[in-house]
Amino acid sequence: MKIRMPSNDVEKKLYETFIRNQNTCPLCNSILEIKAVSYLENYTLREEATCPKCKVMARSKDHKMH
Repeated sequence: MKIRMPSNDVEKKLYETFIRNQNTCPLCNSILEIKAVSYLENYTLREEATCPKCKVMARSKDHKMH
């Protein structure tokens, strides 16, 4: 799968906003600590994002590996 990078200023701004929202705490705006754990028995990858400042779990997602 080839990743297409933003080609114009509007797409670049949307991309930067998306990345910032994914990597910062929604409560205090600190940088999140992101941890990934692999579960090979069922081919999943768990992603957990926590804020080191307010100790809030901002995200916990399971991704299926193909």
